Amino acid sequence: VNDFGRALLIPNNIMEAVDTIIKGDLVPVDVGKMNNRYFINIAGGGKITEVSYEAPSKLKTMVGPLAYYIKGLEMLPQIKATDIRIEYDGNVFQGEAMMFLIGLTNSIGGFEKLVPDADINDGNFTLLILEKVNIAELGHIMTLASRG
Repeated sequence: VNDFGRALLIPNNIMEAVDTIIKGDLVPVDVGKMNNRYFINIAGGGKITEVSYEAPSKLKTMVGPLAYYIKGLEMLPQIKATDIRIEYDGNVFQGEAMMFLIGLTNSIGGFEKLVPDADINDGNFTLLILEKVNIAELGHIMTLASRG
């Protein structure tokens, strides 16, 4: 699962990807900045975001986005809400959240339908905040996220 590569229309097939890169077509992309660190795909926080780091690459290659569900179920007892404060577009969100994501592409964790209108170079970011929910609500939200 390579959200950034997908947004750049780089094929998953390694040889096709190499050919695409060698062609050398340049694509402008937005660059985000959070807490003095730059990012080109996604930035996030909260305990639930650790799932993406903990899901093994081999599992992601084998089952795609399903790898996040598998690892998420394993980590579920550890996932707790965190107090956060996010300032955006003149607004402020302050409260308990399971996670927050700031995305530049239409694909987050392999879920292309989550933010279908996002564009890698339109100057806009997508902010997703998952407020504190119970396990049943989290399962329902994840099901909805997978469907778009």
